[in-house]
Amino acid sequence: MQRRAFLIGGNYQRPDNSLSGVGPDIATWKQYLMSSCGGSWAEDEILDLSGSSKGNIVSMLQVGRTVDYSLVCFSGHGYLTKDRFGFNMTMTLIDDVVAMSERELNPGSPWCMQIFDCCRRDPENEKVGVCDEAINMSHPHDTRIMFENELSKCERGLVKVFATEDGHAAADIKSFSRTLIEIARSAVETCQDGILRIDDAVRLAQTEMPPQQRPVYLGGRRLHHFPFAVKAQAVY
Repeated sequence: MQRRAFLIGGNYQRPDNSLSGVGPDIATWKQYLMSSCGGSWAEDEILDLSGSSKGNIVSMLQVGRTVDYSLVCFSGHGYLTKDRFGFNMTMTLIDDVVAMSERELNPGSPWCMQIFDCCRRDPENEKVGVCDEAINMSHPHDTRIMFENELSKCERGLVKVFATEDGHAAADIKSFSRTLIEIARSAVETCQDGILRIDDAVRLAQTEMPPQQRPVYLGGRRLHHFPFAVKAQAVY
């Protein structure tokens, strides 16, 4: 199975726009994905597009159309807007002025998951929001196979995860990304089949985030949810 992960951290130069959590988020994602728990991704399967232009990001995402599974992780500023049909749409700020929509960040692969760790406030109707490890590398080949076998059982399509609900802000220091990964590393140890699925991972992360920030999982009507963490010692 071919896979690609696209990590995008907002690149902010204005002092009043800086976020101290973006760098650690992106570094943690890369570390996690390459670990046994994260599915034993190869380093060349992970593309860090932080600081890239919008044109370069769009170009690199085209790779997603040639692979089976793609993962997009964004960390940075974001806001909520309406599309031309009046539906809510999350916008991500890749730098101080350039925005990309959640749709523009869809690589279009058969299996695809997007994780947006950003605010989703409506600038015209803001709600009060939040302001502000050792890696197990044993049996990397086995956990990679486990991850892909589980993914192949899942219905194809797009899965979206948002750090917070519509109209709310996301924390910087206690980021959703790092909270989700920390919980996954621990929770997968108690999973009987050795797989922690993304819907359960988000549900657990909800209990650890501040009350003003409730993460959202949009997996559609599916019988099988994408794997997120793998237990290296599991018998599969």
